[in-house]
Amino acid sequence: MVKNLLIFIFCGLSAVVFGQSYSTDKVEIDTKSNVFCPAYFGGDILICSDVRSRIFPTIIDKNNAEPVDIYRLDASKLVEFDQSFRTTFNDGPVSFDENQNVGVVSRNQNNNVPKRLAHIADNNLGLYTYFKWSNQWSSPEAFPFNGPEYSCTHPSLSADGKTLYFASNMPGGQGGFDIYESKLVDSKWQKPVNLGKSVNTSSDEVFPSISQSKLSFSSNRSGVGGLDLYLYDLGSEKSAKILDTTINTPADEFSLISKNNFQSGYFSSNKNGKDELFKFKLELPQFGPCDSLVETYFCYELTEQYAMDLGTSEALVYMWNVNGERIPGITIDYCFPEPGDYEITLDIIDTIVNQTFYEQSYYYLSIQYPEQPYIESPDTVKVGESFDMDASKTNLPNLLIDENDYYWNIGTSANYRGLNVKHSFDKPGIYDIQLGIVGFDNEQEVAACVYKTVVCTDQKGFIPTDRVIEKLNLVENTNETEIVEEKHYYADPKDSLNTFYGVEFASEKEELAADDFRFKLVETFGEYSLKYIEEEQLYVYYYGEFETPMEAYEFWIKMQEIGLEDAVVRSFIEENLDFKLEDVFILNNVKFDKGKWNILPEAIPELNRVIDIMKANENILLEISAYTDNSNTFDFNMKLSNKRAKSVAKYISNGGIEMDRISTQGFGEGNPIASNDTEQGKALNRRVEFKLVLP
Repeated sequence: MVKNLLIFIFCGLSAVVFGQSYSTDKVEIDTKSNVFCPAYFGGDILICSDVRSRIFPTIIDKNNAEPVDIYRLDASKLVEFDQSFRTTFNDGPVSFDENQNVGVVSRNQNNNVPKRLAHIADNNLGLYTYFKWSNQWSSPEAFPFNGPEYSCTHPSLSADGKTLYFASNMPGGQGGFDIYESKLVDSKWQKPVNLGKSVNTSSDEVFPSISQSKLSFSSNRSGVGGLDLYLYDLGSEKSAKILDTTINTPADEFSLISKNNFQSGYFSSNKNGKDELFKFKLELPQFGPCDSLVETYFCYELTEQYAMDLGTSEALVYMWNVNGERIPGITIDYCFPEPGDYEITLDIIDTIVNQTFYEQSYYYLSIQYPEQPYIESPDTVKVGESFDMDASKTNLPNLLIDENDYYWNIGTSANYRGLNVKHSFDKPGIYDIQLGIVGFDNEQEVAACVYKTVVCTDQKGFIPTDRVIEKLNLVENTNETEIVEEKHYYADPKDSLNTFYGVEFASEKEELAADDFRFKLVETFGEYSLKYIEEEQLYVYYYGEFETPMEAYEFWIKMQEIGLEDAVVRSFIEENLDFKLEDVFILNNVKFDKGKWNILPEAIPELNRVIDIMKANENILLEISAYTDNSNTFDFNMKLSNKRAKSVAKYISNGGIEMDRISTQGFGEGNPIASNDTEQGKALNRRVEFKLVLP
């Protein structure tokens, strides 16, 4: 019967499906005639049929078909609809707003064709509008854009009756029949707008139907076969998607209607050899019980546990550097914009010279979404206003999830499927939105779900509900934050007994040349120290060994005054106290005169600490390894290094440690840790290494 609606379709076959699964059932109607193009009229279903019900002789049109009329479905019976909507020729399909105050019907434009000529006359279809006044229907008004040379047909009114969708083959379209939209302004229809290439093609697009944010239509473009049903989200720029084979067949499927965004409703099909009415329902998995959504507010209190007293200086302040922002204070509140990896530093800044005085701490944070399905939507919406629901921030890293495996349940209001969907509420209240997800973990099916509460108000903010509003979506933020790395420059303040502070005036990957300009600037300060930081692979040049950073402040100011603006106070570890089993450590003050092996006075405090450790831990042994630079011959250096190792062992033994707990070895100029081309490098190579081991 679809051909009798002035559409003759030619199409091919192609296996194209949209990932929705529906259940369908034929609606049993007591007639052998065709029934098609259902429409909502309040709580009733109207339907078109070519059943013979006229008293006067029937007019057969040029397709040798009975005229179409509109009927109301009463159980399984067809009952004649309002006579106001019946003419001599074809009447229907029809569409009404949800309050039944506006109706638009499709019918033949010319009702004056003589009966004897009806079977040969061209009589294109047009649209006609009815308005209800005082509970009576007005006379039909012809759609101002009807035309005798083309058809306008298949009307679908929006719920508020202010937007009309229809099909037409009027000139200027994409080809064949296209879907158009017209707005009702002051009871007048505005010029139709073609919905464009997102919906229309060079094939025929017909039978549009609007429900909330989605538009359905039929097309004979390459699909399953015949006319196929498609859905198009009016709020999306994506193209329309074909419904799957639980609805579409190689026959004609058309005129899909729904009140809930096409989660359920009716459609027409001739898959059984004639036009029949079918019910459909979107089938969704059942989830539950579901957890409340954990809102992801990435706000934290950042504090420095080992902050020091900055004394009376008003110039020094603690300064955080977080995500490109500089924020003063020891403790601050900070909200990160989104999950990710963040580097955070805390420095002491001199605000007068605007330079970093002391680099306190470094943190590397990894912030993640909670592992859950995630609902992104407004917390409060207004009646009748469409809003977005987005699941793209779902964080279930172990699951493989298809875009169509996101299931939305708005209670009795609606069900949806997809990553991004739209919805609107028709009355105020408090609603729970449920998002369920089905995915696969190593081929095993896994389900998860959450819910979020949304408040819907009317224009005055009124919410009629018996439900007590306490806290909506305020579950404690338990999102996972991992401190991947925490570092203090260079020593950790937690090990305060093991640290000292120096004013660094240079740090480089390579040793400084002897004529570096910085040596000239600092020559008045006396002898500097050089330390190689293995972890940073840096040669660090510094002055002083202060107990606290603040003791180094005056010296640091002097560095600033002579132009060394990059000077900074750094913390260092006293290696002689950082004793760990199986770790090699170097005592910087255990040094020797050139070519000598006798213990110098500055080495005594360091070696006494080693003696104390050995006495406190009677079960450990000590390995001593001595090295030289390359100033002499290989044999000389080997002998010298052995003598130095034995000299250190003898001093420790004289301090009360049994000699059988000490082993020594000299390695000469082997295993250098710095270049022997400079005096600074040679000084680093003339070293003694210690290692504590278990027997």
